[in-house]
Amino acid sequence: MQARKDFRETALWLPDLRTNAQGETVLEFQMPEAVTRWQLLALAHDQQLHSGLLQRELVTQKQLQVTPNAPRFFREGDQLRFSAKLSNLTDQPLSGTAQLFLFDARTQQPIEARVLKSAAQLPFKLSGNQSTAVSWELSIPETTEGQLPLEALTYRVVAQGQATANGKKPKRTKKASSKTINNQPTFSDGEENTLPVLPNRMLITESLPLPVVGPTTREFELKKLTSTTSATRRNYSLTLEMTQNPAWYAVQALPYLTEYPYECSEQVFSRLYANLLAAKILQSNPRIRPVLEEWKRAAQSGDKAAFTSKLEQNQELKSLLLQETPWVRDAQSETERMRRLTELFDEARLKAETSRALTKLAKMQSPTGAFPWFERMPDDRYITQLIVAGFGKLQRLGAFSALQDEQAGPILTGALSYLDGQLQKDYTELRRQKSVDLQQNHLTDLQIHALYARSFWPVPAVTKADQPARTYYQQQAASFWTEQTRYLQAQIALALHRQKNQPTAVKEIMTALTQNALHSEELGMYWKEVRGGYYWREAPTETQATLIEAFDEVQNNRRAVDEMKLWLLKQKQTQNWPSTRATADACYALLLRGSDWLQPAQPVHISLGGVAAPVPTSQQAGTGYFKTTFDAASIRPEQGKVTVRKTDAGVAWGRCTGSISSKSTR
Repeated sequence: MQARKDFRETALWLPDLRTNAQGETVLEFQMPEAVTRWQLLALAHDQQLHSGLLQRELVTQKQLQVTPNAPRFFREGDQLRFSAKLSNLTDQPLSGTAQLFLFDARTQQPIEARVLKSAAQLPFKLSGNQSTAVSWELSIPETTEGQLPLEALTYRVVAQGQATANGKKPKRTKKASSKTINNQPTFSDGEENTLPVLPNRMLITESLPLPVVGPTTREFELKKLTSTTSATRRNYSLTLEMTQNPAWYAVQALPYLTEYPYECSEQVFSRLYANLLAAKILQSNPRIRPVLEEWKRAAQSGDKAAFTSKLEQNQELKSLLLQETPWVRDAQSETERMRRLTELFDEARLKAETSRALTKLAKMQSPTGAFPWFERMPDDRYITQLIVAGFGKLQRLGAFSALQDEQAGPILTGALSYLDGQLQKDYTELRRQKSVDLQQNHLTDLQIHALYARSFWPVPAVTKADQPARTYYQQQAASFWTEQTRYLQAQIALALHRQKNQPTAVKEIMTALTQNALHSEELGMYWKEVRGGYYWREAPTETQATLIEAFDEVQNNRRAVDEMKLWLLKQKQTQNWPSTRATADACYALLLRGSDWLQPAQPVHISLGGVAAPVPTSQQAGTGYFKTTFDAASIRPEQGKVTVRKTDAGVAWGRCTGSISSKSTR
């Protein structure tokens, strides 16, 4: 017999019916197969907005009705009684049988032999207009290792009954299903539905970072994998991934500077900065050419993984990142930047874009020598100082000598004159205040930034008229550096060091920075109090980049510089640095200061449980990224002990992700 399967809650929804020439609307539709009470609502209106409402109740039923009392789901290992109600809606007594059929929903194969623990067919007797219950004993099997799980179960409950005494002929409805046997009416009904079967196991995933600052050997342990205390534990998966030269992620960030869509002064200069920095990297790192050629060849051969970010390649971690969807989107945009990276290093394009950016800057500069935020806006002192400092960084890197360039020379000279004049203006206005005590703290962040930006340029020298202001604010910086943020403290140390001024204060600043730093094997060297804030002086990425500059230039502390680089790279591991200015400063600090991390890295040696990990068949050019996955059958508990050995300088990082399943205790 045919069982009912259509249990839609809405039988009909037609919002745009129109009447025929006689003003009639005829509806024909198939009712769902649920036995229940329905509400019919119809709203009509004409062109004059006259409206009417029709409301009726419909009942769908059968003389013999089956109503299973099914749970919302099954779970492996369940022992339960599956019951159903049989309802006789006639005036005559009925007798017959009810039967339960069970199927694997995936294959539609019968599974009564595995699941049903009682007779499938049960007799029943019902008086007129009465109900009764029937039930079956079920046992949901547990999935053994290597066996396909029972993911969903389809049940079908059917009943057939025959009238056993004469009486009034039962009323028939549109849904009635009956026939006559030996002059006695026979009625039948059935219901079919599918329920999920949930595993009686919990999937436990442990993800362990593997950061290494070489040369060194480090040991790690996936404790969930190495633990053997659970008798019901099963291995599920084990994934090892490693990036042997993550400094290349900084190179991959450069297109972000050139593609930013806005035309403010700072971002026009960022494009110039990125182009000049790219040209310098291309000149000073010949090894970048074969890497770019490798990416091009991989793209031409159809290897999509060559331009795919490591987060996109790591499918095993997606279940851990469901609440971090911005990271996934950032990883997708990172893939696009990698595709454009080869375009960035095109020499002809670099020259053209450099000239175009300088022309744009010259047009935006006001007669005072200052730069506005956007064109036709007032002079902005901070933006001007930022551009002056940026030219200074390019000069120190040997990427661009602005004073020697025909286009950039007048731009820089005008900006330096503006900076000196503004600092002198601050000093003059301060002295005009009544009863002012010049020995108190009158230092602002803009004045510290001005000292830092001007310290890149001993030539042209500060004019005699502007010298008093510079001397005063240098003394202020040496006296009140303790009240400043870490960002400003690093700028003060650099500004005073370059002018060979206040050496005692410079030493005190660097000592304080060293003593207050935190050290982590995963995060490197950083400062706890450096957190993002509203003001530019509170920006974490720019703070770390300037601190790297200070430790490198003032102390020549290469070990500390490499540790601080690790913190910067961790911020870039799955997303952009937060702004064009942060990206420019981070690239400056990472690529061309401290150790040369772009040099070809020696292979990182990894062993799992004392056995060397399989040698990767392929890895990403430049970064050296690779991933190895072990299936469940080959996983052993001792593989949770991971040893990573790096023989050369620089940083490498990776991740070991292990998943096990264990029987739930609930």
